[in-house]
Amino acid sequence: MPALPGGGTQAREVVGEGESGYVYRIGPDDVLDIVVRDNPDLSRSYQVRPDGRFAMPLAGDIEAAGLTPDALARRIEKALERYIRNPVVTVTVSTASGALPDRIRIIGSGVTPQALPYRDGLSVRALLSEIGGLPPQADGNRAHLVRIRNGREERTALRLEDIANGQAPDQPILPGDVLVIPLGFFSGSLESSRSIGVAATYTDNLALAPKGQEDGTLISEVIPAFSMGLDGARVNAAIDAQVRLQYYADTPLKDFSVAPNVTASSNFEWIENLFFTDFSAAIHRQTIDSRLARSASNANTQNLDTVQTYRLSPYVRRTLGDVATIEARYVGGLVFVDRSRLDQPGFPGNPNNLVGDSVQNTGELRIDSGPRFSRLTWSIFGTLSRIDPDGRPARNRREAILRTEFHLTPTFALVAEGGYQNFEGSDFGRTVDDPLYLGGIRWTPSPDTHFEALGGQRDGGDAIEVELEHSVSDALLISASYRERVRVDQERLLENLPTSNDQVGSFDPNPTPFTLFSTPTRTKTGTATVQARLGRGTWRLTGSYQTLERDISRGFNDEEATRVRLNGTQPLGAEFAVDLFGSYNRRKFADTGMPSRRTDNDYRASAALRYFGLAPFEISLRYS
Repeated sequence: MPALPGGGTQAREVVGEGESGYVYRIGPDDVLDIVVRDNPDLSRSYQVRPDGRFAMPLAGDIEAAGLTPDALARRIEKALERYIRNPVVTVTVSTASGALPDRIRIIGSGVTPQALPYRDGLSVRALLSEIGGLPPQADGNRAHLVRIRNGREERTALRLEDIANGQAPDQPILPGDVLVIPLGFFSGSLESSRSIGVAATYTDNLALAPKGQEDGTLISEVIPAFSMGLDGARVNAAIDAQVRLQYYADTPLKDFSVAPNVTASSNFEWIENLFFTDFSAAIHRQTIDSRLARSASNANTQNLDTVQTYRLSPYVRRTLGDVATIEARYVGGLVFVDRSRLDQPGFPGNPNNLVGDSVQNTGELRIDSGPRFSRLTWSIFGTLSRIDPDGRPARNRREAILRTEFHLTPTFALVAEGGYQNFEGSDFGRTVDDPLYLGGIRWTPSPDTHFEALGGQRDGGDAIEVELEHSVSDALLISASYRERVRVDQERLLENLPTSNDQVGSFDPNPTPFTLFSTPTRTKTGTATVQARLGRGTWRLTGSYQTLERDISRGFNDEEATRVRLNGTQPLGAEFAVDLFGSYNRRKFADTGMPSRRTDNDYRASAALRYFGLAPFEISLRYS
C-alpha cells in the first residue's frame, strides 16, 4: 500500500473509489476493522452507532459518519498522539451500510422497504440480484427511479422485469437513488387443475318413488371439472367448477340432463388501499322442498333444482390515522331459481310459497376503532337493504348497531351490542321494529381457543348467541355455535356465499336443511363439530339441531331438523384410499300443506374405494 502522511497506509474499502470517482463514506451501523500498529489491545472491530460515532479506548468518542476510511484513520491517529508515539492506523469497512445520503432505498407497496449501501458501478440488474429478485407480488414493469439532480427531483420509469430478463438495457444506479416498486395487479401465485371423469351409476329407484313403484336405470356421466386459485397482492380469486353431463337409459324420464356445481369468489383492489370489489357466485342443484325425498347418490338429481346466486360488492375503505377505519359498501345480489319442476301440475303443497327469483340491494357503512383504542374497542354498523322476491312483497331492512368490547385483561373482554332494527315482514307476524341489545363475554386464553357468549334481544325476540372453537392439538379441532336469525331465504342464500378463497372448496349450497320460502322465517341453529386426523386419515363428525318458524310472533316451529354426519378419508398405502360417509336426519313437519303432520327419518351411507396409481387417471368404486 502507498505510504500516507504521518506513517499511515491507504485504507481498504469494501465499496471504494472507482472509475466514476465515487469515494465511499462511512455511515451509521457500519462495522469497522481498525488496526493500530503494535497495539493489539486497540486493534479490533467497532460498530458505528446510529448517531454516527463510536467509542475507542484512549481515543474516546470518534465522529465517523460522513468520513472516508482514510480520513477516519487520520482522525484516530491524531486522537492517539497523546498516548502513542507516531501511531499508525488502518481502517477497513467490513460491513458497509453507507452514509445516509448515499444509501439506495427500495420502497413501494410491492416490496419490503430496505436501504442498501451504494457501491461503485452499481446497476439496476445488480441491485435486483442483491435483494433476491423481484417479489412475486411486485409489478416490476411499473417501477420508477427517483433521483435528486441539482436540487430537483427527477422520476424515470423503469421496466425492472424486462431489465432482469435481459429484454431491456441495464441502467446505472447513483448514490441516494430511490427505487419505487408498486404492487402488481395480477402478480402472485396461481394454481389450477383440470380433469374429466367418466362414471356409470345404477340406481334401483331413479324417481325416488314409494316402495313397490321403484324404477331402476343406469346413469352414465361425463364429468369435466376445473379449479383455480390466484393468491395475489391485489387480486384474490378462486373457482371450483364441475358439470355432470348425464344420460338416463331405459326410462320414460328425459334422457339427458345437466347438473352444474360451480362456486367462485374473488376480491379486487382497484385503487391501492382505497377502492375494492368483492364478487361471489354459486350455481348448484339443491333441495328446495325438504318434504321430498333425496337420493344418497350425487348422480341422482331427482327433487333437486338449479339455484344460481350472485353477489357483487364494491366498497371504499379509508384509515383515519390511528383513530378509526371507515368502510362504505354497496352489495347487489341476484337469486335465480329453476321452478320448472315446482310449477308443474300436481306438485304437493303450494309452490307459490317456495323460493323464487329475487333482487337485493344493500348499502352498508362500518366504522371500526383504530389502534388508539386498545382497551375499549368499538364498531359502528349501519345498513339499508331492500330485497324484492318475485311474486312477493318487497322487504326493507334497516339496522344501526354499536358493538363495544372492554378488555379487562389481554384475554378476557366484556362485550355489548346495542342498536335498532326495522324489518318489514308485512304478513305472518314477521315485522320487526324493535331495539337490539346483547351483552356477554369474549374469552381468548390462547391462539388455540376462542369463546364468545351473548344474550339479549335480536330480531324482535329473545336471543342467545354462542361460539366456541378450541384446537386441542394439531390433529384435533372442536367447534360449537348457536345463533338465531330472521331472514328471507334468498337473503340466507346470498349470505351463505363464500367470501374468501379457502371457503370455495368446502362450500355447502344448502345453508339450512329446511324448505326454502320466499317469506321471512326465523331459524335457530345449534351445531357442534369435531375434526380429527388419525394417522394419515382425516375425519369430521358434525351434529346439529335446527328449527324454522314461519310465524315469528307465535314462536311455533314449522320444521325441526336433527342431523348427525360422519365423513372421512383413510389412505391405504400409496395408491388407494377409502372414503366413508354416514348420516342420520330426523325432520318433523308441523305445517306442511299436506293433510297431516309427519316425521321423517332419513338414513344414508356411502363408501368409495379410489385408486390413483395410474396418474393422471383416478378410478373409484362407490356404493350409496
